[in-house]
Amino acid sequence: MITKPEGSRSLRRVPISAALVALVALIAPVAPIDLVAGSALAQQAAAPLSTDQLTPDQLSVLQRPREDYDPLGIRAGQYVIDPSLDVQGAFNSNIYATKSHTDSDFVTVVTPALNLQSDWVRNAFGLRAQGEFKENAVHGTEDVNNFTAATNGRYDIGRDIYVLGGAGYELLHEDRGSPNPLQGTTPTQFTVSSGNAGLVYMPYRLGGRIDATVDSYAFDNVPAGVGTVLNETSRDRIVYALTPRVSYEVTPQYNAFLRVVVNRRDYNSTRQADGLDRSSAGYQADLGTTLNLARLISGEIYLGWLQQNYDSNGRSVSGADFGANLLWNLTPIDSLRLNFSRSVEESTLFNSVGYLQTSAKLSLEHELLRNVVLVGSLSYVNADFEHVRGSSNYYEASVGGRYYFNHYFSAGLEYDLRVRSPMESLPSFTQQIVELRLRGQL
Repeated sequence: MITKPEGSRSLRRVPISAALVALVALIAPVAPIDLVAGSALAQQAAAPLSTDQLTPDQLSVLQRPREDYDPLGIRAGQYVIDPSLDVQGAFNSNIYATKSHTDSDFVTVVTPALNLQSDWVRNAFGLRAQGEFKENAVHGTEDVNNFTAATNGRYDIGRDIYVLGGAGYELLHEDRGSPNPLQGTTPTQFTVSSGNAGLVYMPYRLGGRIDATVDSYAFDNVPAGVGTVLNETSRDRIVYALTPRVSYEVTPQYNAFLRVVVNRRDYNSTRQADGLDRSSAGYQADLGTTLNLARLISGEIYLGWLQQNYDSNGRSVSGADFGANLLWNLTPIDSLRLNFSRSVEESTLFNSVGYLQTSAKLSLEHELLRNVVLVGSLSYVNADFEHVRGSSNYYEASVGGRYYFNHYFSAGLEYDLRVRSPMESLPSFTQQIVELRLRGQL
């Protein structure tokens, strides 16, 4: 996923040998341990490579550069290396995300990460590697180790045309609160291998781009009890997608675009336990505009239609498509962001090939002091399953803060409340999570 853009920063030259010694000294005292449900790895990748430059009005409070607190980075020739280490401790009131007979636990997670970014005049290259080592104080069966590695690059053919490419690999575990409730005695482990390529041509007011992606999912079977195993390998699949996009700059503040996404999802198993073939082909067609209203709102908004047609007896999931990613800097120290979108997701519920997901998130960032930022958010996710009565509603509220000590250390404290309403095939649950995070970086 695209990471948030960073502002310009000063870089100091640090000998590589000294930097590695400092990083080892920082990591060595910490034993591998665990946190809350959900993997942050699935949401992170190598830093994006783009010729687009964001103005201060297009950056939220958390995204803006802080010259006295941003990581300095390690200069290695024409590359900048950013190593970091996060150590988190959390109390989770319901680690299995169950309706009743809940189990709580103290969870710890250690997350080492390394980013490398080129600093060339032309072209660009980025690399990211990250681990995530979780450990529960009591329920050891919930311990997991996750990993991600991603790389991407940009080759500048000319002033207004360039190509993009990248690849990645992730080792992940499915969250206990997932809408795909195949609950084994341990979390479901899976891997994602991905690749992408793109061509961007923006000569003047009229421009276009085309992107191609491929993602291969491989799931491990999970023990379900004495002598029984959940067949998760039937979920293995490869997803292909092609996305052409044409844009036109109506004014410097509005850039209209037409985007079409076509995809093919091929399952290795043509028939699953319920007899359905979940392989499918689909499309998404949207008309929208990017916004850049100085000191007011920036981002994009779109409207269209999406549909996924399954190989099983002509079944399909479809509906109006809409989405937005809007940032409003209310004041120099307050940012409000709104995200909402729709997508067709895969389902493991009996006799349901997929579901239409609608998600929305409203977040607020407030700079109390130059080195203290308060954050809060409200999230909502609706999952409308095909051929299943009712739909699932998920709500999340979060509040917390971040404290920056200096260039090398920061801390954060956060409280999360997560609630899922009941439906016929999906149980409800309530989770409360209190998390303390310490971060070291060079």
